[in-house]
Amino acid sequence: MQFFILQIALLAVLAASRPLCGRTNDKWLVNHFSSGVAPHSISQITSFNLVRPAANQTIPCSNVTGAALSSTPFLVPVPDGKCLEGSGFRFSFRQIEDYAVKLTVRDAEGATATYTSGPGAVTTSSTGSGPHDTTTAYVGPTEFELVKEASA
Repeated sequence: MQFFILQIALLAVLAASRPLCGRTNDKWLVNHFSSGVAPHSISQITSFNLVRPAANQTIPCSNVTGAALSSTPFLVPVPDGKCLEGSGFRFSFRQIEDYAVKLTVRDAEGATATYTSGPGAVTTSSTGSGPHDTTTAYVGPTEFELVKEASA
């Protein structure tokens, strides 16, 4: 009888620990990342796919916001970007010092993961002499792994 109780207790512990193992192997990857403003446009489009291989999921995320007119490379912050409705994911995006960017993705349970590019990831190019003849775009890697933040 004691052996049977010990087996049940062991199975309960193993069952409870399995989701934790799944979480540690649940990488969040990004592909097809882009953010930019086209010439003559007043909109900035930021979009990417969030890929979770362990869950066999690819979740599209995107945001359209007003663009900033500037002679220096500048992408407008996205404080509350949306991912596929019902997925439970949201994102924020902002340009940081040295023309680098930071992407943060959160799930409904509060798990957070980030990517910070290297310097020079945002550029501006001109297609003419007018103030609206410029394009500002992210030119860094389009595929990368997000780094998960430690849970509290």
